[in-house]
Amino acid sequence: MESLRKPKKKSKRKSETEIQIDGPEGIIPDVLSFDEIENDSDFAQVENDVHIESTSTSEIEPTVVIEDPSIHQLGPNIYPVDEIGVLVVANNNGWIQEPEIGNDVLSEDVDPCEEALATAPASFESGDFLSLPSLQRLPKPLEILEEEVDVFLPEAKPSHVSILANIYNNYLLENNESYIKQFLETLQPSTEGFELFELLSNYLRAYNNLVGCEKSLSALKDSCDEVEKRVWSLSVKQLNENCQCEDGITLTANYKVHIAEYNETTFSQLTRTLKDIKELLKDSFSLYTYSVQLSKTQIEHFLYKNFGNFNLETYFDNQSYAKPEARGFAQLLRRTITVFFHFLRKPLLHALFTKDLQDWVNRCAGLLLRIATIEDHIFLLNHVIRLPPKVVSKFGASLVHVPPIPIPSSAADYATSFTHLHLDYALTLLATILSPVSKRAELLNQYQIALKTTIPPHEASLQWVLVDSDGEDEAEENPFFKEMDLIALLHQVPFDKVFRRVLLIYTEGGEDVHDLRLCSEHSLLKLLAFGSHLISIFGNGLRTYYTDQYRQLVKLLGRLILHTIQYITDQVECFIEAGGQIVRTTTPVFREYDIFLYDAVGVLITGKNVGTAQFLAAVPYHLVSTGMLWEIYCLLTKWDPEISLDVSCEFEHELLAMSESNAFYALTTMSNMALTRQGNENQFVKRVTLHLFEIGFLSSVTRETCSKNVRDLLGNLSNYPRVISNLLQNIKQKIEVLDKLALFLVRELAFDTWKPTNEDLQLLSHWMLNFHTFSLESQVARFVIHSMNWDFGHDDQLFLQREIHLKVALLVVESHFKWERPQNLISESVKQLSAWVTKNPDFTSWAWDILRRLHLHGFDWNKSSPPKISSMLVNLPSFESHSELEWLRKAMDEKNPIACTVALLLTPIGHSLPLLCTDGFSLIEVLLQNSKFEVVMHLLFLLVPLFANSKESIVNCNRFRNILTTLLAADMTYVRMAKNLITAEFPGLFTKMFGNMIHTQLDQFFRFGTTAKRLLSLWLNLLTKIQGWNKDNNILYLLDVMAHYSFANEECKKFFHYFFYSMYKEIPVNNSSGITSFLFNWSYSATTVLPNSTYPHMPYFVYFILTIESSLENESGFWKSLSKALANPKTTLESAIKKACGTSKYSTTSNYLTIYRWSQHALELPPSHPLLLIFWQKFFVKYFHRSATSENHGGIGERFFEGLINTGFQKKLKKRLHELLKFYSTEIDRLENETINDENIAENTDFIVGRLKNSYKLLNGMALWIEDPLFHGEALYVPALPPQCLPVELHTLLEGDTTDWQEYVDFDSIHTTDKSVTQSYLTLIHRLSWIHPRKGPRTLHWNFTASGRKDEFLKRLNSYDAPLEPPPVPTFPQILPSITTSMYTNNHDMNASLKIHLKNLIEFAQ
Repeated sequence: MESLRKPKKKSKRKSETEIQIDGPEGIIPDVLSFDEIENDSDFAQVENDVHIESTSTSEIEPTVVIEDPSIHQLGPNIYPVDEIGVLVVANNNGWIQEPEIGNDVLSEDVDPCEEALATAPASFESGDFLSLPSLQRLPKPLEILEEEVDVFLPEAKPSHVSILANIYNNYLLENNESYIKQFLETLQPSTEGFELFELLSNYLRAYNNLVGCEKSLSALKDSCDEVEKRVWSLSVKQLNENCQCEDGITLTANYKVHIAEYNETTFSQLTRTLKDIKELLKDSFSLYTYSVQLSKTQIEHFLYKNFGNFNLETYFDNQSYAKPEARGFAQLLRRTITVFFHFLRKPLLHALFTKDLQDWVNRCAGLLLRIATIEDHIFLLNHVIRLPPKVVSKFGASLVHVPPIPIPSSAADYATSFTHLHLDYALTLLATILSPVSKRAELLNQYQIALKTTIPPHEASLQWVLVDSDGEDEAEENPFFKEMDLIALLHQVPFDKVFRRVLLIYTEGGEDVHDLRLCSEHSLLKLLAFGSHLISIFGNGLRTYYTDQYRQLVKLLGRLILHTIQYITDQVECFIEAGGQIVRTTTPVFREYDIFLYDAVGVLITGKNVGTAQFLAAVPYHLVSTGMLWEIYCLLTKWDPEISLDVSCEFEHELLAMSESNAFYALTTMSNMALTRQGNENQFVKRVTLHLFEIGFLSSVTRETCSKNVRDLLGNLSNYPRVISNLLQNIKQKIEVLDKLALFLVRELAFDTWKPTNEDLQLLSHWMLNFHTFSLESQVARFVIHSMNWDFGHDDQLFLQREIHLKVALLVVESHFKWERPQNLISESVKQLSAWVTKNPDFTSWAWDILRRLHLHGFDWNKSSPPKISSMLVNLPSFESHSELEWLRKAMDEKNPIACTVALLLTPIGHSLPLLCTDGFSLIEVLLQNSKFEVVMHLLFLLVPLFANSKESIVNCNRFRNILTTLLAADMTYVRMAKNLITAEFPGLFTKMFGNMIHTQLDQFFRFGTTAKRLLSLWLNLLTKIQGWNKDNNILYLLDVMAHYSFANEECKKFFHYFFYSMYKEIPVNNSSGITSFLFNWSYSATTVLPNSTYPHMPYFVYFILTIESSLENESGFWKSLSKALANPKTTLESAIKKACGTSKYSTTSNYLTIYRWSQHALELPPSHPLLLIFWQKFFVKYFHRSATSENHGGIGERFFEGLINTGFQKKLKKRLHELLKFYSTEIDRLENETINDENIAENTDFIVGRLKNSYKLLNGMALWIEDPLFHGEALYVPALPPQCLPVELHTLLEGDTTDWQEYVDFDSIHTTDKSVTQSYLTLIHRLSWIHPRKGPRTLHWNFTASGRKDEFLKRLNSYDAPLEPPPVPTFPQILPSITTSMYTNNHDMNASLKIHLKNLIEFAQ
């Protein structure tokens, strides 16, 4: 791509009163009339502080009127007043601001917009157009017909002629080159003949001598150490001695002797070396040290002499204006600083010398910055950027400073413009930093040469490369900037203040305020002009430092470019919000915004290979016009529709050469461009989609590296209309090339938002019916159908039309009938094995799953209000009137299970009661014969409610009764029976599913146009009509499910109780020993009281039955007679029961007394069961029953627990109560600890803890009741009992009140279980949206609310690093004592002055 270049400016402008901008050939050009512009209110605002005299033949010469003489101190380059606005003023912090110049000196004769229009070229095609500095020539116009290229073409090519040239003028920026030239011209003369230069030269010379002396001294010390080791030579000598003893034996002894030899010559050499060291220390080293100290003292004295007596307050008048004499003082400071920088650029300086230089520069610069004008800031900046590498970041960055940019405290301060001198300097600073530094290499030439000479050429290849903490090469031999130098300088620009100023943000009460009323057309044009300058500067920086060495810098520039785009985009949106709906053709803002965005994106594209690609993906493209978006897209992808509609080969190879991350960002940019169109420009979205599809799945160059990323991006784009349809058509054409990638692609597409057309359905039908189930086409079609949104939309209507549900159902039937014909057992096994080997999902399983998802039955058409049966029948297709059902009839005749299911759901067979009873049950029997129990339950879920108002027609139907019997026996397979021999598992899979279905049907009764009571009555009658229902555990489980639902529903609870109470009344007394005996056929043994272990699986049903039996015991007078008989201690329990049965005509035995049954279930229920305390309550009602005889009014409860067996049972009850107390205590402690440790625990924790504590108190009272027999005594006075005995509850028990203690029932747990059961079954049949709203589609939103945009503003504005603080206000201490005149004439004054110095000399001499 061509690099961005600055076009030549036109020095003359047309004198005509009209300016014509030619468009592409064949397009009627737009004509802009000055009269029209003057009448436009948006151009009526005049720049109050700029006076530009225009002429038709001469160059534009700005005329400036200056009244304050202090302005002349700024130098020869004077601003137009609009761009300066203020002059040098000292504020409370010692910094300089510029006083505002009154508007009375300004002329308002010419509107800057008119001036901008007047300078525009007459023809765009000529190429001589006035634009932003970074604007480049765009691609040729898109002139291909839409019918040929299938892309959207605007009526006219977007104009790239900017009118912003004179709306914002930065005189500092325009004259920056002259400032730099002037700086370089005065650089050398500033050091010649200057006293400080000679002092620093002497100081450097002394330091060099000292360094040389140190090196000589170090060499002598090394030589001394080496010679010293040779003065004495140490060796070891072995001596052998022989001696004979008196006994004649000879002895031999060996000795090792250490010998030291003195070397006189070496000692003489050592003496000479030590003498040399002594002389060097005595003479040279002392001299050079003294010279260094003397030179440093002279420099310090120079600084004190010139700047020590400087007082900032004396250089400002009463109005805080700088006095003219301050400039002379500033000139001396600048010359002094120049000399210091001259020496800082010298190579290989001594560390202490460098430290002193930097300290002096900081002090002088700190003083200069307090009285600095903009030229002084530019002076310091130019010195800093010509320092050696790394010195800038470690030392020089703090010297570069932007004077405070004022942020107003009210909107009125922005009445004229946001322009300000300090704002202009911020741009000039950026431009200087990011442009090539002239003569930097020349000034650092000695530094570069010195670096090269430090490494011998023959050792250069062996040099180790050291990497510093910033990852930069320490051994690099060039004078160029280090990356950290440039980043440090960029951080000195207060971007937060810059953007606050240009965005017209003011502070109020310490908070940023963004007032939309300040967003006018003129302010936006000026902001766009400012942003264009800023983008141009950043673009220049990208071109200057376009290497991997500056990757982090490039990323920082890319981030700043992105922020600039985002700020301006947000401001334009504010303009739209403030002005309502604005037509693009009525205001130049949008045209200028298009040009600005094209410019900015072009700059980012230039640096995409070194770090700016990620910012391209984040650019907001939603406000740019469609025509300009095509231009940007062509620029990014190198696409020319005149050549080909396919992706550019150049772009494909670029993607291949990019890093993986950069390629992803480039592709994401393409996707985001389409996403921001919100689906309005279908042709653009289609073209982007097809290009991404080609890159990721068709191109042999990029398919391997880009397919995964492209799949994700196409998944985001697939939310838009027609995208999936276009992709499916292209998959059809390229299926052979795609192969398995086709399935890989469609798995990511957002089919939940797709609404297929007839053409799409025909394509899916073609793949399903003409390709085998193992083919790729069939797999793709099945996945597409499976992924479509068959649920309800936000309007409670089906998301896809019912006709589509019907067509897909018939397609499933036809394809299944064609490819899945009935086969024998062996061939079916081979088919399943083949499907497993090829990892192909079973076609039949897929078909059944799709049928569950489809909404075919009348009760499934609407989410909120079900239709009436009569209206359903009218809208149903029938075999006689709909020829498309012929395949369905044919499959039904062959008893195809899927066809039978579709017929029941789709046709009148499953909606008309007569047809359902005659033909529908036959189809259900076909399903049962094929073991489709789950399907049958789903059908019953929809069909049974049809009989809610006419239950007799189905309750007495033997065929339906057989259907239920078969369904209830579904779990009784041979495998299941074998498992039950090892471990009992109840309920079975299908029994539990049946119970969940009935519970969900009762819970969602309103969807069937009936009531829960009617459905409950229907199911109770259906189940209790089955022969032997009371002996079938599966039926009892279903009854318990209905009892569970009824317990929390008052109406159903009453009906459930009434239904079985009526049933009990019909049981002959002499043939039964109790309703529970009739229901459960209980038997007992000698070791247990209630031997049946299955009762815990049906606690709710048992609750209702035992409640009925308890009431029957009381109503019949049995319990009263029993209590009277037991009042006699001599009467046994069996005798009392026999006597009571004879008296009351109520038949039972001791094993079936309700007092035992309540207690037995209380023992077996888990501690957390909601009905636990109710069962204990019912037990204690019987336990505390008192005799009504005249002899004894005490309780009879203890009489039921006499004997060995019953006493043991009572002990179990006591133990169980203590276990429950321990359980509840542990739960209370756990929840309280969780609440303390986690404040964000569930909101109802306190409520749960309170309920548990109440339950604990009740259980504690019950434990006391059962332990102490005094509670059964006649003398018991309940009000006198302590609180822990719960006298209130005990009193109700003694009174025989059987009302349930509802406050101890955990209804939350019951409701949670209800919801869980309903959710489980609705998930199984894909109707979860009935109770949970469906998640919205995947979308990418670009539009922010006003509050959201403010949050984004503040987040970005607070994301910038704060600039380093400038050096503090310096002090220059007095080094040499002052000499007064009296010292020469008065001996006493001289002696007094010299006394302290003479004393120091004497002490040093001693």
